[in-house]
Amino acid sequence: MHPWLQLPTSYQSLQVPGQAEPDQGSNNDSTHVEEDKNGPHFEPIVPLPDKVDVKTGEEEEKEMFCNRAKLFRFDAETKEWKERGIGLVKILKHNTSGKVRLLMRREKVLKVCANHWITTTMNLKQKWGQDIVRGL
Repeated sequence: MHPWLQLPTSYQSLQVPGQAEPDQGSNNDSTHVEEDKNGPHFEPIVPLPDKVDVKTGEEEEKEMFCNRAKLFRFDAETKEWKERGIGLVKILKHNTSGKVRLLMRREKVLKVCANHWITTTMNLKQKWGQDIVRGL
């Protein structure tokens, strides 16, 4: 049989050359603690910038409504509806000014796809005789 294929009969024969044998009589695990502290340490190749607090503009607003939706826009050239994004639609009211706006961000990337003030002059109408389509 090839010498590389011979399996050791015990795990004690698997010691690394130059490493001291563990003391059989003591239960002191100090060697393991030193290995954890002096373990391998790698410096990052590219340093990361400090974490930046991102302000969304929603900090001073109260959420009045939130629901998941799909937003479409009408392309006049091709005369068809094109998807603008899927995400959470929120109606937000500013704490000090009292202004209300509709905000929609795309899922995962959180890019704004709709941001409109809601005023008293706006009317919500049913479009094209369908129950699910609404427009201003």
